[in-house]
Amino acid sequence: MQGMTMKSMNKIYERRFRRRLGEALRTGWACLLVSVILEYVPMVKDLMVVSVLSYVIAILVSGPTLGTVLRNALGLLAVVVPSLLSTMVVLQMFKPPISKVTAVVCTGISSFFITYLSNTHLLGRKSALAQVSILYIYAHYESDMNVWTFPLRMMGPDILGASMAIVATLLPFPQLALWEVSRSAKSAERGTSEVFSSAVTAFSAADTSSFGSMYLHSKILAKASTDIVTGLKAKQVNLGWEIGTSRLRRTLKRTAKILAGLNQHLLGMVMAMESGHHLNAPAILRSSLRGPLKQVVEVSKSLLKHGVELGTSKINHESSEEKLRRCLVVEGAKQILNMFDEKLAEARRTAFYQPHVNHGNYNGPESPSEIEGINNAAGDGGILWVDHRTKRDTSYVKHKFRGRVSSYFFLFNLKLYMSEVVNLVDSVSFSNTGTKMHQIVRSQRFEESVHSRQDAAEILSSAVSDTRENQASNHETKQVARNSSSSRRSAIIFSEDQMIEDRNLASLRWKCNQCSSFKSYNPELAEGKNSSTASNSIFGWEITCQVHRFLSKWGATRAQAKRSFKIALAIVIADIFSNMIVSKEKHAFWGPVTVAFLIGNYQGGSWRTASLRLQGTVLGGIYGYLALTVTKNHSWANFLALIPWVILTTFVRYSPDYGYGGLVSGFTAAILIMGDFESDIRKYAMDRITETFVGVLAFVFVETVVFPERAVRLIRAELVSSLTGLRDCVAAIVAVYTEKECVRCRTAAVNDIKELEKQLKVSFGRQTALRAEACLEPDLWFVPFPGEIYSNLIAIEGRMLDLLFFMVCSLYATTEDGALDHMQKLLKAQRSSLTALQEEVLTTIDFLQEALQLQVHGPSIFSRFKDWLFRRTRCVTDVENQQRSMAEQQPPPPPLHPLILLNHPRRHVDGSPMNLKSSMDQFEQSFEDTVEDLISSTKTQAGSPVICNSVMLSFGSLTFSLHSLLRETIHLERVVHELVQAENPWSVLDFWDTHSVTHLWQQQVSVRA
Repeated sequence: MQGMTMKSMNKIYERRFRRRLGEALRTGWACLLVSVILEYVPMVKDLMVVSVLSYVIAILVSGPTLGTVLRNALGLLAVVVPSLLSTMVVLQMFKPPISKVTAVVCTGISSFFITYLSNTHLLGRKSALAQVSILYIYAHYESDMNVWTFPLRMMGPDILGASMAIVATLLPFPQLALWEVSRSAKSAERGTSEVFSSAVTAFSAADTSSFGSMYLHSKILAKASTDIVTGLKAKQVNLGWEIGTSRLRRTLKRTAKILAGLNQHLLGMVMAMESGHHLNAPAILRSSLRGPLKQVVEVSKSLLKHGVELGTSKINHESSEEKLRRCLVVEGAKQILNMFDEKLAEARRTAFYQPHVNHGNYNGPESPSEIEGINNAAGDGGILWVDHRTKRDTSYVKHKFRGRVSSYFFLFNLKLYMSEVVNLVDSVSFSNTGTKMHQIVRSQRFEESVHSRQDAAEILSSAVSDTRENQASNHETKQVARNSSSSRRSAIIFSEDQMIEDRNLASLRWKCNQCSSFKSYNPELAEGKNSSTASNSIFGWEITCQVHRFLSKWGATRAQAKRSFKIALAIVIADIFSNMIVSKEKHAFWGPVTVAFLIGNYQGGSWRTASLRLQGTVLGGIYGYLALTVTKNHSWANFLALIPWVILTTFVRYSPDYGYGGLVSGFTAAILIMGDFESDIRKYAMDRITETFVGVLAFVFVETVVFPERAVRLIRAELVSSLTGLRDCVAAIVAVYTEKECVRCRTAAVNDIKELEKQLKVSFGRQTALRAEACLEPDLWFVPFPGEIYSNLIAIEGRMLDLLFFMVCSLYATTEDGALDHMQKLLKAQRSSLTALQEEVLTTIDFLQEALQLQVHGPSIFSRFKDWLFRRTRCVTDVENQQRSMAEQQPPPPPLHPLILLNHPRRHVDGSPMNLKSSMDQFEQSFEDTVEDLISSTKTQAGSPVICNSVMLSFGSLTFSLHSLLRETIHLERVVHELVQAENPWSVLDFWDTHSVTHLWQQQVSVRA
């Protein structure tokens, strides 16, 4: 099976190579079409000012699919056309020929406004900056310029290049995003099925050696499957730009979304088996589930294949036979899932509730040699087994706890996986609905009864009457408005039909201890009150708010204003040097054009992009010079020399290190080979390289000196912000379990947590990009960037985000009316331990935030100069002088070093703080005591119900996630400790010289207090 799987994966990578080669050939085909039109249709060339830019646009617009090309082409024209049309007004005010100063000023102002709306297409902004710079340079040299037609002629290269890129994607072999997404979805389906099969086989392995090999196999497959799904998500973005049936686009997006969720649950299964602790669970639990799990795997494969086939089908309507077949497949899958649920309950009862000691004993590896063999098989993947424990050892509870929660966590993700697979097929309309990962057992617990709906109607009428009586009180009205915003979130508890039928009832909660004081809010009354008190000032304020929202929507912020000023300044400097100093000809516009195509990154990326731009220009210039020397500037020979070079450089564009350099070398060679130059080719090539160097130098100078945005500082701020969000998310999750008893309250809180989790994922993505930027920044006079440590930090944050996702899933699984009774039995005895564990996590994260925000070094030379200038220029009174002198006479407070916050006087042998280890041990003991008490009460009391599978699995998943989150917090504390020392090496030496161990411990105790 492994050989067949690896063969399938090799085919996937072969298809990826052929796909990239096809894109390179289509890019070369687009350049050939541009060459033919410019060579044999002179009228088209006469309508353009700089026809050679058509090759640049054709190369930049080209993409893997038609949707990508259309998105690039339309985004380009959406920015270029308004920018060039606005120059008509400027040229009407300043009749050509304009002075060089006027041209430079107009270029700078236009560049600022073009880049101020940062949410526009990046390629469009680059092209618009280049075109506007060229236009104003020509406006200085050409006195007979037609101010109406010249900007329109500047659009010619954009239109021709984009059009030929579209034609090359359609002819002779169309390349549609619909087809690419369909093929990728089928590849993802095969990879996902193989990962699920190998993970289940590893979990239910009969011996430890089989488990070790299958676990490593599933881990490798999971990584490959994740890469396929990531590519699928990237391709589906371009679906909306193609002409096709809306149903097919909708179903493809839904299929891609569910496949991504399936791989997330597969990641949870792999995490459950990573340490091998599930082998500590009773062997009867796995042996009893081995047969049902095989049936589940077979059903999931057929169901997933059928669902992907339906999702990628081009047929708009299902036939009656297909509907019947789908219903039969879904019903069969539900029967298998019900059977598995029964077998799981029976296995749990046999393993934990039956008084058979042999079934409950630890059944892990029995000899040190066997343990060593398992660990050696893991390689770099981590230790699969720690050591052997027996029931008489003091750590027996720890291993029993880990075995139980690891098994429950695996089974929890397995049931979520199967629920998603059923959801993929069990939808007649294939509407773009959300996934059903929280509905482990399909039931009617979320549906209201007639009696409860009547109660809700009575509550609504009483709440409305209370609101009318209390309209005179502004304070109560504001409080009601605040409550209404949170109450509307609780509408998720209603089904879709009920929300349409009873729209007013959707804003109510159930009455409980937490929300019994809720009062309804009537938006019509509030709207009437607001309309009666409206005035002209309010109307003006509304207009201001609308303008602000519009600018914010398009990315026009204060930070972007600084960024736009820097870009405009760089273009002005490049324009001055390239057109006034290097060359005084009208074609000397490549300096500002170089700056235009360099924008879009922070300083680190700018350094790297500038370097690659210069390298690509030199390489493309040399190739173009050699090609023209050989071909003697013959048209067809130039075509034959250009097309292979464009194909090669387009294929290189996928390289993460040299992609941009290859792209630049491609269109630089096209500019030289196909350009109209009047002087010697050698001089033209040298001028091109020189002007590119001027543009690169201007851009790097401005990025370094004016409002420098070092990625090192940005990633530090992003790290602190993500820790704050992580702390809030953990606190909210534990609060839902320990405080929220109402279904409506829990559902509303879970939705808020889900939104916070999405924000954390966005922050995590920014940190990953900033880390790559920071590694490329030159160190100069700064401390070298500790890239490896930040990589470890980002990896830990990624695992913590995955654990938060599973905690949210467990919250979804428990927001059911019938599940709360069972959940309260577990939470009643666990609230104190959960709260204690939460406090340890939050306290540790707080100290990490404080340590990261502390400045170890003293004030910089710039801040000292600013303070000196402030004292010299400001009129200081005698009172202020007296206060300053008194402050200087007082002894300064001792500096608080980050290592003081991070230092723990008592640590475990593995480096973990003893208080965290103690909290983990207490939590494990409390969990086992609670579960054992429930098991004992079930054994002694006849007819006492066993806790249902959904509650036990979800609570086990929460316990596993919270326990693992604390372990990751310990790892995070160590890495932050390393980061503080790496970023402040000399400060660390001074710190240990000035702080004795005894003084350090005393100061640590005072800080903790």
